[in-house]
Amino acid sequence: MKQITKILAMSGIILSTNVFSVTETYKVTLKQTDLCTDWECTTPFTAFTGSNLISITSAGVAPGSNIDLVIPSSGIYSHIRQKLSLDFQLNGYKQRDDNSGKWCASGNYTSYDTSAEAAAVNTLVTAALPSDFFKEEYYKGPGTTELGMVSYGSRADQTSLSGYVAKDSTSDGNTSENNPYTMILTPSGASDFYITTVLQGDFDFSSAMLPTTVTLGIKLSGVQGGLDADLIGSNCMILPGEPIFDYIIQ
Repeated sequence: MKQITKILAMSGIILSTNVFSVTETYKVTLKQTDLCTDWECTTPFTAFTGSNLISITSAGVAPGSNIDLVIPSSGIYSHIRQKLSLDFQLNGYKQRDDNSGKWCASGNYTSYDTSAEAAAVNTLVTAALPSDFFKEEYYKGPGTTELGMVSYGSRADQTSLSGYVAKDSTSDGNTSENNPYTMILTPSGASDFYITTVLQGDFDFSSAMLPTTVTLGIKLSGVQGGLDADLIGSNCMILPGEPIFDYIIQ
């Protein structure tokens, strides 16, 4: 097997600071990376398995976040699938998404009037994706038993996928505000989930040459800044937001 060693699996990660959201720390556990030939990932080539905590601070990716990727000696792959833990480690504060003007801070449930108040109390917490995050009506439609979510890319060429719910067919919309390319999210057991998306440019691994560009990046930017802030009951909650995925092998 050809092998690329110490490729930074999250090489594009940056931290976001804007007027509505400040992300001080964002950590996620990467458990598997597969190269695939279709959305279903019916014949995956596993390029990485393990349990690497990808740690991000205001300076970017912390040292030690590198992983080794084994790449195939043949085949053309058009998609990538990554297994991540449902638990994210977060440290930050954000204005609530309900336009109330109130602020939530990680580590407590109080709603604050100002960003300064939230900044003074936020602490590092482990926040899991909510239990109702994966729903059949957002995946393959009502009446099915499979759980998941399709988030369509914002680009015009990211059109509805056959066999899945149509683009913009759900009540609250299913087109991403952040990601230009479509991705499918599905649960994997009780503690993990898969993200499947397209590779920007296919690479023929049957050639004698190694790819010249390998980018498997996540970037926290935009209005969300990697965080969601919602009022759940009477609790002001900080939850993992949608990052931007940037996967290229050429």
